[in-house]
Amino acid sequence: LLVKSLTDQSNVILAMAFDFESSQRVGSLPLGSELDTQLNSEIGWIGFFADLAGALVPSNYGHVNIEPGPDGIVRHLTERVSVGSQTIPSFPEQIVRLVQSGSEPILGDNHHRVPYAFDPRTLATVSALEILEGTAPIDLLKDRVLIIGSSAAGLADRVATPLGFALPGVALQAMTVEAWLQGDIWIDAFWINDW
Repeated sequence: LLVKSLTDQSNVILAMAFDFESSQRVGSLPLGSELDTQLNSEIGWIGFFADLAGALVPSNYGHVNIEPGPDGIVRHLTERVSVGSQTIPSFPEQIVRLVQSGSEPILGDNHHRVPYAFDPRTLATVSALEILEGTAPIDLLKDRVLIIGSSAAGLADRVATPLGFALPGVALQAMTVEAWLQGDIWIDAFWINDW
């Protein structure tokens, strides 16, 4: 029932993550067993349970990989990840493409700056408890992009930011989607010395 409900919805994007420093793997990739045999044995991932992975098409998922800088601070997101012969767009890119009816976001090269355009702590949020108790404000959710994730510190999904505080990974993804939908896309400037 869960697989059917997710794959019947054309407006659902699921997240997956890759680990290029570890071979630890959780779940299955939605790319087929043929591709699985092409993968470098050192690549790890967090995927989906097998039935769901087998039912997904490329427009249903995106990766949530981030790239901390040498100082551990996240300033860039990877636009696309190459796995075997497949190229997987980022989770924010897939959402923006869906909302903008298939248009290709203009995102520059494969490493673009996280648009820290506003304080991400101002993002509208709804707790899991509100959902479970049926007290979530329906008006807040209507006609919005809803991103589901965890903010619990114990799950270790926190990233250091240039703003002086750490953010849950889901907030980083949501802030990026919000900025991109408003056309606020940051790219690295080229320094020109005309002396």
